[in-house]
Amino acid sequence: NPFDVTIADTLSDKIFRTIYDDPDKAILFAKKVQKIAQKNSLHETMAKMMMYIGIAYDFKGMYDSSFKKYDEGLRIA
Repeated sequence: NPFDVTIADTLSDKIFRTIYDDPDKAILFAKKVQKIAQKNSLHETMAKMMMYIGIAYDFKGMYDSSFKKYDEGLRIA
């Protein structure tokens, strides 16, 4: 669905802009985009969202969770 892809791209930009200022919001948006990407088989976007979630977890000091997301993202990429 092209509409879903457009939403995913828009939210991806928003996540990138908010990841350091509001990591919780970035995680929430990234999980939404990840679902859209999964539904549309957008593997690159799925991997990017996992990396963004990993960065946000890292910023919050949640290093184990961060490592898991980085690893998941790399496996998809």
